[in-house]
Amino acid sequence: TCIAYSNTVKNAFDVSAQAIGAVADVKLNLAYKAVRLSEDASVLVTACKALEKTGLTPDTRVICGGTDASILNGKGIQSVILGIGVRAEHSNDEHIYVSDMETAVRIMHNLFEVLCD
Repeated sequence: TCIAYSNTVKNAFDVSAQAIGAVADVKLNLAYKAVRLSEDASVLVTACKALEKTGLTPDTRVICGGTDASILNGKGIQSVILGIGVRAEHSNDEHIYVSDMETAVRIMHNLFEVLCD
């Protein structure tokens, strides 16, 4: 889980600091929780229909990271993340192919069509 991973990182800081005779002052703060929407949640069903209409197979999963959807879901506003093909995110090599951006546009177009049906 995300909390277990956070504790592992905290422990690594503690051990490293102790090795050089120092103390690590690490505080963990749970800013948001992972959320799994039910498979019949309307926002998820709508997103899956748009993905399928684009010729893609939806891949639903819980992620361990901070997103707008994490914050909105925490406030009771059901939200999903639509991955758009970003690779090596949060690194110096982060990139996305133009073809993936074009697919993202088609997904959004289809999302609007599904919402208007």
